[in-house]
Amino acid sequence: MRFPMPHFLPCESESPDAWLTEAGANGFTPSRVAFRSGPSAVDVLLTAVEAPPRLIGYPLSWRGLDQERFLRVLRGMVADAEIEAVPVMPMPFVDLVRSPYEFRIRDGVHPFYASVTMGFSHLPVDPTL
Repeated sequence: MRFPMPHFLPCESESPDAWLTEAGANGFTPSRVAFRSGPSAVDVLLTAVEAPPRLIGYPLSWRGLDQERFLRVLRGMVADAEIEAVPVMPMPFVDLVRSPYEFRIRDGVHPFYASVTMGFSHLPVDPTL
């Protein structure tokens, strides 16, 4: 299934339909702006976070995603379980030009793309990690 990316329109993100079914995520409608996370998390707009690359050629389950990790995150979102905030760092200046994004993900490809898939507008981040 394809989902619109918050950054670039008409760009889309894609997740296997079978994974969404297996996670019980079909028909999910978010009841909050971001998935539930710990007290140190700060919810920031997905458009403020640089989309991490999904390395299609990387030997994971499907197009840069590991099935078990992705399913674990999707199931947590469906169950409204507390999921660890995504560690980010401030975007660096490049040649004295400011990036259009505020943050770069240090580790959190699966929660980022699961948030897009589930229709959240924000991502819980922890800039202190």
